[in-house]
Amino acid sequence: MLKTIILFLFWLPLFAIGQQIILPGIHYDVEQGMLSSEVYCVIEDQNNLVWFGTDAGISRFNGYEFTNFTPSDGLTDNSIFALQEDDIGRVWYLPFNGRIGYVERDTVFPFEFNQQIQAKLGSGEFILNLIIDSTNNFQFVTSLGAIGEVNQLGEVKLNSHSGMDSHQLVCVSDRDKPFAYLLRSEKVHESDLVVVDSSMNFSKRLKMDTNGISFFYYPNSNLFFFNYGNTAVYKYGKHIMSREITNHVTSMSIHENGSVWVAIRFKGMAYYKSMEAFMMGQEPEYSLFDGASVSGILTKENGSIWACIENDGVHFLRNENIKTYGFVGDKERNKIRSICINERDEVFYANKLGEMYKIDSNGNHSLFMTNLGDVTKIFVSAEDHVYVSVYEKKNVSHHPNSDSLTFMPARGFIKAKNDDLWVLSRICVEQRHGDDLLFSSRNSLGISFFHTIFEDRNGQIWAGGNEGLFCFEENQLKPILEPFATEKNVKVKSIGELKDGTLIVGTASNGIFLIRKNGKHIQSRNIGFDNFIIEDIHIDETQDVWMATNKGILLINAQSVDGRPTRILSQIQGLPSSEVESILSHKNMIYAGTNKGLVVFNKEDVKKNTNSIDLYIERISINEQPLRKDSNYVFKSNENYIEFSFTGLSYRNPAKVRYSYKLEGIDDNWQYTQSRKIRYPSLSPNEYVFKLKAANEDGVWCDPKVIRFTIQPPFWKATWFLVLCSLVLLILALLGYQRVRKIRLAKLKRSKEMELQKRRIIEAELRSLRAQMNPHFTFNTLNSIQNYITNFDQEKAQTYISSFSLLLRKVLENSRYRFITIEEEIKMLALYFDLENLRFDQTMECEFKIDERIESDFQEIPSMILQPFVENAILHGISGKKEGNKKIMIELILNDDHILCIVEDTGIGRVKSAEIKKRKEFNHKSLGMKIAHERLLLYNQEQGNDLAFKFIDLYNKQGEARGTRVEICFVLKN
Repeated sequence: MLKTIILFLFWLPLFAIGQQIILPGIHYDVEQGMLSSEVYCVIEDQNNLVWFGTDAGISRFNGYEFTNFTPSDGLTDNSIFALQEDDIGRVWYLPFNGRIGYVERDTVFPFEFNQQIQAKLGSGEFILNLIIDSTNNFQFVTSLGAIGEVNQLGEVKLNSHSGMDSHQLVCVSDRDKPFAYLLRSEKVHESDLVVVDSSMNFSKRLKMDTNGISFFYYPNSNLFFFNYGNTAVYKYGKHIMSREITNHVTSMSIHENGSVWVAIRFKGMAYYKSMEAFMMGQEPEYSLFDGASVSGILTKENGSIWACIENDGVHFLRNENIKTYGFVGDKERNKIRSICINERDEVFYANKLGEMYKIDSNGNHSLFMTNLGDVTKIFVSAEDHVYVSVYEKKNVSHHPNSDSLTFMPARGFIKAKNDDLWVLSRICVEQRHGDDLLFSSRNSLGISFFHTIFEDRNGQIWAGGNEGLFCFEENQLKPILEPFATEKNVKVKSIGELKDGTLIVGTASNGIFLIRKNGKHIQSRNIGFDNFIIEDIHIDETQDVWMATNKGILLINAQSVDGRPTRILSQIQGLPSSEVESILSHKNMIYAGTNKGLVVFNKEDVKKNTNSIDLYIERISINEQPLRKDSNYVFKSNENYIEFSFTGLSYRNPAKVRYSYKLEGIDDNWQYTQSRKIRYPSLSPNEYVFKLKAANEDGVWCDPKVIRFTIQPPFWKATWFLVLCSLVLLILALLGYQRVRKIRLAKLKRSKEMELQKRRIIEAELRSLRAQMNPHFTFNTLNSIQNYITNFDQEKAQTYISSFSLLLRKVLENSRYRFITIEEEIKMLALYFDLENLRFDQTMECEFKIDERIESDFQEIPSMILQPFVENAILHGISGKKEGNKKIMIELILNDDHILCIVEDTGIGRVKSAEIKKRKEFNHKSLGMKIAHERLLLYNQEQGNDLAFKFIDLYNKQGEARGTRVEICFVLKN
């Protein structure tokens, strides 16, 4: 036991020394685009862009990329040891060769009076500091203590202060009246600070760091700090302090609350609560970058810090208000498993390696226990008895504090108010009192995996696991059915309780539930956050709810428990990791265990960032050509491709900055993007208003930037041009109106007369054709009826007369129309054939074939157009055939936009028919075919086609005539 205690006491200082404060951040050097890793100074301009002076030139950073300026861009030297911005936004630089210059609108300019200044300076003398006042007068301080001024004409005045030591230090101020402070010796007293009258009006912060001399001036607080050799002097108002230091101060930054960051060469940078604490030689609160030389410090109101380190580039620390305690490079030791607090306000925390640390009431960390194993939870009772659970059982009997240690292999536990110990084993929940086992969930639930156990203010025990939420009643764990019965695979990970008895239940990816129990009645509500794994819940004294999650620390304000969180703290706000396993609060201090160390912060320092983001319009381009920022933004009609480039200056997390924009006249609603460029490739002539805003890491939007611009119309759309054209057109219209009107009316009259004449001719021809066709058909029909009557065949005569009267009626009805449907035409042909078949003693046969694609009840053709061809087939084909098949086939085929009509007979053929006609000296002049031909010509002329009909003689294999085919083509009626 004694040996173990000695070893413990030996290792304790090593662990205490090894642990240190870490401020997570981002490291920038040449790999990210800086000119050099040797950085001498840093400033922030009025647009909140950050500038760095290096040994290779100037680098400017906007959170996304670096813009670099080198001698090839116009710098007078590579090494820049000081930067300063004047009232009109020019950034002045001081190089080691003394030839100063400035950067304006991304262009480098040398100071036009460099030569005049150099002519006034002595050998080895150079400019240490400069100030450009609001009237553009130029003042400077030299390395030999001289104060100089250059007016707008280039006239140089130099006050050498003869009789002073060569290593004097000068500060010029405009507080109350212009004066200069001169440091004359290493021993500083009131009399050693000599006031020198001056007419110069300096209003900027001065800083110089060369050859062991440093000076820092804060005009808003009238604060001065001198560092010359081993002597440091601090003056605030009339109060002066001094001390001896082993190395000189390289940089300093003072907060509004009086705290200060001080960088001493080769000793990093240290944080003091006040400047007095540093001047009195007190130990710093903590320090960073031990052993390094910090050449420049820039602090921001939101807690972020820029630290320039010689030979190591720039470190951006996201938030000095959130401190991480850990071991550099030791991943396992930094995994904090559990946190607790005892009644003496001592905070304890344990890591994965089984080390338990204590934080006393003064905030000091020390190793408390070790060799505990893979800790899952710790608890320190009022009697300082320590309870520890681990994933696997370890032998800790040798531990020096084993007499006051209860050690258990478990996932977690709670010490109830009645001193019962509730333990979560791997497969069940157990209730123990001393060595007695009072309850085990295995007896009722069997094997069930649990994650958390909780006792509410009434002493009720709640448990959560893979199967939901359980309540211990009547000596058993009863499942809470609502809402977990309706949810699938709800894993309860953590439980907390508000003062009103409302339980807050955190799950793994199923959201956060509010549970209210009234007797046996359970009310529940899911308030969202389905993508969060809620590892731990702690409710502080003001009822703010703090949750440790896989995405950082989730804070729900006491006034909005049913609503959205007031903050989500993650790596963006300064956590070392977004994976948080445990959380605890005491008074205003928050303690969170992450997998990269213990996080400690005051909750008042991490309130929602209500400061809007700094939005910087970098460039406006027209037709891909950048504009000067003082342009009037009035463009020609062909200058209509406009592009806006911008940056929301959020150095903590630039990749997550959200932008919203709209172009009034194009966009009615705000559009959202994470791009830093907005293009409008082809805008119409108009007046436009472009509005742009950005949101910070907490979703607070800045006021919109507004840019108004106008795209002028082309000259032919200009008002004066349109008026002139209107007058000319009006005159021409008046002069030509009558003539144009007369010509138009005459042409219209002639056109109507020609159309009317054409229609009259066509209708007259059609009437003539009908008049010729109808008597011919009537003659044949009456002749047949007469023949039946003469032969006393009254039945056939009566049938013939009936069919003839029906056909005649249809002919008369359809004669009123130039066109009839194909269906009507077929009916008329059938009646006509039946009449002719009666005349030939029913010896003929007729077949109709209609293409199924033809809409016979809808599509129209000229009336009685096919009858002459059928009549011709009967009279000249079939009637001359003595024996055999006497058949006529009528077929209609649809071909694209026209109909092919086929009339085919099995008669004697045209050659033999002509011979018979010649022998009989048949003098009858048939007009049927001529009429049909003329009708088709007129029809085609009207439809704009030249289709007609043709006869085809048919022969058998022996060359004998077997009939005639007629093919008639005509387009469908338009």
